[in-house]
Amino acid sequence: FSSHAGAEVFYERHVTAISLRGGQWEVSRKMGPAEHFDIVILTMPVPQILQLQGDIANLIQESQRQQLEAVSYSSRYALALFYEAGRELQVPWAGRYLSSDPWLRFICIDSRKRGAESPEVGPSVVVHTTVTFGSQHLESDPAEVQQLILSHLEKLVPALANPASIKCHKWRYSQV
Repeated sequence: FSSHAGAEVFYERHVTAISLRGGQWEVSRKMGPAEHFDIVILTMPVPQILQLQGDIANLIQESQRQQLEAVSYSSRYALALFYEAGRELQVPWAGRYLSSDPWLRFICIDSRKRGAESPEVGPSVVVHTTVTFGSQHLESDPAEVQQLILSHLEKLVPALANPASIKCHKWRYSQV
């Protein structure tokens, strides 16, 4: 959507403050100089928005702030497995919801689920842990958590081959 609109989108920027300066929004970051924009769209979780400094903090009325502070999130981990192009995964389904597994809640062959399977692009698998697992391991070493998830996944889906690369992401604010 944003690329079709000609918008310049920035990712992985640690924003610390947002202030209105001369009709534009000045966005200060942890690293790098402040930048100016006509419009700023915030997509981060509420707790991160409430930590922002600058004019943005003053624009939120107290009643709104109280409502926002009442929002609670669950935490979990997401694990992504990436395979080389041409690899076929010997799994007959696109996705599985695991209602009774204590560690994993969702597994999908993401490329298959999105209808994006192609011999030019390797398949990918996405795994979400349960809220309980995420809460228990929220402050654990990510490398150890990754190995725990991989070992458990191997027991549940032994047909999965070794991936070319793996990304484990702590999703502190996963669901409302």
